[in-house]
Amino acid sequence: MSVRRGAGGPVDARLRVACRLSDKADSTLRDVRGPHGPVQVRGAWPPAPILSPLSALGRIHPYLARTLHANPGMSRLQLQIDRHAPRARALCEALRREAEALFGDGIIDACAPHGLAYQLQRDPASGRHGLLGEWLDARGHRLGMLVFHAEGSCFGEYDIVRMHPTDRRWFVEAVQVWGGPPDAADGGVPRAELRLLETP
Repeated sequence: MSVRRGAGGPVDARLRVACRLSDKADSTLRDVRGPHGPVQVRGAWPPAPILSPLSALGRIHPYLARTLHANPGMSRLQLQIDRHAPRARALCEALRREAEALFGDGIIDACAPHGLAYQLQRDPASGRHGLLGEWLDARGHRLGMLVFHAEGSCFGEYDIVRMHPTDRRWFVEAVQVWGGPPDAADGGVPRAELRLLETP
């Protein structure tokens, strides 16, 4: 597929990057409204989208947003993220509250929903998909995670890896949180605790 300039201004170069050639040869010229005005394209339209590093960072070109939204895989993931957003906030608050009660403010400041890298996770037993979110450091090592199971329960943890500030018999490995389904007797209220290891 080739792209020509239109009357409305230059075609954004990312439009060309985000399109790929049709499997079928097609020399038909088509008028298409681009992000800066009308353009002419030669070949099949609309083009098949490809996922670029920009999409992984959430910066999807507006011109492709509707096409990418129609991708079933992306839709399932985004729907799960939106569905679990209130619980994600509640779990993060519970993790921070439990950690700060012992270590003080700021011990796990990065424990917030906006820092999570999400993916769908299939339960091999039920075949249903849950949602996994991970906090990663600059080297890609996991610092913590939130897991939302298909049946409604959830679990989370965040590494602390410090000696207990008042009792040297214990090493604080992490803080963890869990909750039942929202329709459980307790409403699925998250409960948190520190995960301790006894020092030698």
